Amino acid sequence: MTFCSRTVSRRTNHVRLILLIMTAVLGGRFAARADEYDNLRLKWLDHLTMGTNANPSDPNYSGWIFSIASVAQNNWNSMRTNVSRTYLWNDLDQLSTNSADLTATYGRLRAMALGYAVRGSTLEGNADLRGAIINGLDWMYTNYYNEGVTIQYDNWYDWEIGSPLNLNDIAVLLYDNLTATQLAHYMNAVDHFTPTPDLTAAN
Repeated sequence: MTFCSRTVSRRTNHVRLILLIMTAVLGGRFAARADEYDNLRLKWLDHLTMGTNANPSDPNYSGWIFSIASVAQNNWNSMRTNVSRTYLWNDLDQLSTNSADLTATYGRLRAMALGYAVRGSTLEGNADLRGAIINGLDWMYTNYYNEGVTIQYDNWYDWEIGSPLNLNDIAVLLYDNLTATQLAHYMNAVDHFTPTPDLTAAN
């Protein structure tokens, strides 16, 4: 194994370990230590949103906050909402064959969740945006990313790392707005595709 391969393998295993921790935190596996894991979740929320530091009147943050809201609004505007849809965005229409569309779809939902959660965003706390995100999450769980999937098509990375990272972040950002059943569904999917860190990820 080359040095580069060992480095990639270590990084991948690190990411998988993070996924396992976040899945445990969100899935409520450690009920006896709930406070500790709640604290970890809240720290990750602050990491994602900059917490109370995100002040739109502060030039160090205003540009970032504006960008977060703009990207979220654009994703929301272009999201497909019709009942018969087979994908959530027109340019991500190969979900059933191109696994990168899985990661990209969850990435856009994550961007929308940031727009909803970041302090000072023009979309902060927007109930309609929240509804669109959760609708998208439930639709993805029902149709593409769930524990019943037996075949990972295309690239394993999108199933085991790319999508779970985005989905875990979304669950943290919207935690108080998700039902226990929804959280269980999303984390069961992550658990299914990333059950344990291993040493098989070297390129």
